[in-house]
Amino acid sequence: MGINSGTTNSETIVSNGSLFKLGFFSPSNSTKRYVGIWYGKTSVSSVVWVANRDKPLNDTSGIMKISEDGNLQILNGEKEVIRSSNVSNAVSNTTAQLLDSGNLVLKDDRRIIWESFQHPSHALLANMKLSTNMYTGERRVLTSWKKASDPSIGSFSVGVDPSNITQTFIWNGSHPYYRTGPWNGQIFIGVANMNSFVGNGFRMDHDEEGTVSVSFTTSDDFLSLYFTLTPEGTMEEINRQKEDWEVR
Repeated sequence: MGINSGTTNSETIVSNGSLFKLGFFSPSNSTKRYVGIWYGKTSVSSVVWVANRDKPLNDTSGIMKISEDGNLQILNGEKEVIRSSNVSNAVSNTTAQLLDSGNLVLKDDRRIIWESFQHPSHALLANMKLSTNMYTGERRVLTSWKKASDPSIGSFSVGVDPSNITQTFIWNGSHPYYRTGPWNGQIFIGVANMNSFVGNGFRMDHDEEGTVSVSFTTSDDFLSLYFTLTPEGTMEEINRQKEDWEVR
């Protein structure tokens, strides 16, 4: 059993250290089926990534597999592709793996050619980057669920805005809803109690191609620490003890 040979509705893929699971799930109060990643030692309610947010399966006949052209795909019962990694230069001998970081990667013999960390859902995990390119405008953001029972893309998003003073925004549609204040090299000065974050390892990076990104690192003791954008537009810090901390 595995992604490479095809994963069905009743199967789950577990990362090497059992930190994360990948499989099909239904949110609370919903019969729709989605492919997601969640923490391996907690319930499906700790979903941190959803593949087919706007294209749910209506039954349990779905399958996830690697196609003949080397792409990672989700198919419904009629064998229609509802989500694909869409790598144009993929080769036929690719393999997929769920890492202990929570990152789902597709790789060939030489390199990673696609990864879920570059296609965020609603949660920010350690070493995942939110970014904006100052020249092209390309953004990598979190997007909220519509509601707790519906993972489709909601009203809120969060990402980096380097246009004037680099800071992080939560947007409601295209309108600013909350801002963290500028980055002073260690913290966002407008976020109360940021110095008390568990494993306070936030960093802001600028690369030579004009991409500004924000990410965080954490110690092995807090691998279950992550941040999630709620359907109501708040950013919550969540750890494995289920202690929530709201930015707003």
